[in-house]
Formats: sequence, structure tokens, C-alpha cells
Amino acid sequence: MKTIFIDPGLNGTGYAVYTPKWHLLFSGNINISGQYPWEIRGQRIEKRIIEMVARQEITHAYIEFPSYFGSASGQMVAARGDLVKLTWLVGLLYGVFKSGQAMLLPVREWKGQLPKEVVIKRIKQILPQEVWKKFKTHTWDAVGMALYVKGDL
Repeated sequence: MKTIFIDPGLNGTGYAVYTPKWHLLFSGNINISGQYPWEIRGQRIEKRIIEMVARQEITHAYIEFPSYFGSASGQMVAARGDLVKLTWLVGLLYGVFKSGQAMLLPVREWKGQLPKEVVIKRIKQILPQEVWKKFKTHTWDAVGMALYVKGDL
């Protein structure tokens, strides 16, 4: 039973795949060119996740569920419709898995309002450098979610 942790984003989706004994098998980012409309990017991200799940025999998922933050930047994101688009992507990814095999993990639950730099610093204190030196921007949150679920973050 492999589990994938997904940090969804239309400009970059991070993922981390773990064994039941919490061994990180692989991680990375899915980046689709911004030249495509957001709906096409979402569908291509979904397709890549479907292919990965089938190829790697991944049976379970934790998908970050977005939250609305009342800050000025949060209000700007909401006004542009980005939160709705992101929630749509979460729904696509959730639908990849059978009933009961995917969990939504609210960002407020696992990360709260911690800045990304703080999360990265904590991950670096937990994992050896040879593991995290290859991480890209969205991978950090996917790994952070896994460490939270494990009880290490």
C-alpha cells in the first residue's frame, strides 16, 4: 500500500510517495506550461497523477485542501477566482482514487499559517540532506504533509 501526498496547484503540483513504513520512494513536481488555459493544465495534471498511480500501484492519497485566508493577498486570490480553480483541481485529483482511499488535508490543519520557509526549515531538521537536496518548490509541501500525518512535523 503506497500513499501519495499531493500539494495541488495549477502552476505546479508537488507530490511525495511513501511506503507503509514511511520510506519516501520518490517525489517531484508536475509543471504544465502557463501557455495553456487553466482547465487544460488541470486535466494534464490529473492525467499525470492517474498514470503515476497506475504505474506505481499507489492505493491511497492525501490531498491538500485549500483554505481562504482573510489577508489582502488571500482576498486578491479569491477575487481572481484562483481559489475556485484550485478547488476544482482538488476535486479532479480526489476523483482519481476509489471511495475511502483519498483524504483531504486542510492546509490550516497541517500547516496553519506557517510561512513556507519555516516548513522547509523544519523538514530539513527531520530529513537527511541527501533526501531534501533534490526537492523543488511544491515538493516541500507534499513532504511536509506526509511528515505531519506521520506525526513528525
